[in-house]
Amino acid sequence: MSNKVNFYWLALIMGLVLPKVSGAVTINIAQYANIAVGHGWVYQQSLYPEAWRVEVDSVTTRNAYAVYLLQEYDSSGFRNDQNFISTDFSVALYDVGWLNDYGQPTEELRFWEPPVSRLLADFMPGQAYPLSGTHAGMAFTGNLAIVQETVTVPVGTFSDTWKVTQTFNDGSQDYVFSYWYAKGMGLVKREQEDGNIWELTGYYGFTPVPVPAAVWLFGSGLLGLIGVARRRNYA
Repeated sequence: MSNKVNFYWLALIMGLVLPKVSGAVTINIAQYANIAVGHGWVYQQSLYPEAWRVEVDSVTTRNAYAVYLLQEYDSSGFRNDQNFISTDFSVALYDVGWLNDYGQPTEELRFWEPPVSRLLADFMPGQAYPLSGTHAGMAFTGNLAIVQETVTVPVGTFSDTWKVTQTFNDGSQDYVFSYWYAKGMGLVKREQEDGNIWELTGYYGFTPVPVPAAVWLFGSGLLGLIGVARRRNYA
């Protein structure tokens, strides 16, 4: 019986570790993006004194995919840009477009064609994935790369975080945007191409996703194996 139990834990460990060893990573985007109507995040900017609030306002469809409207507000409650994010959780989190609304008499909706990947469900850390398309009628090329990092922001330190860097070129200039997504929390940090950095100072409308039971099971399995090894060493 003991050999069967040990074999079970060994199989579980190999199943969890081998994908990491091979370099391939598959994540649950829904847990990292954590986008649902009513969710809200508050950020402090590095170049400006005011706080910035982002709230998921509504959901619709575009090209058969769910598209969430993220409203951005300044500290006075004035609505600024509205960002459209498409979530095909089996493949990627996409930037679909944004709507300019700085109190101007007309609003301009700028789509990315095709939508730009912001976070992939299946990727190899550090590998560059090509991006190309048009934005507001202007052609662009670039790439996306993802690496795992521990990041500290005002609300705390997150060890299970993916840094996603997008690099674009419109033929005359390079643009670089970085996003840090923490498991259960969503976007905790953002760095724009102008050097402005957003850091999460608060959130509302949701409870962070807890550590899955499978992780605790994995941990208890490791403890069991350690115990077995110790008993063998001291036998």
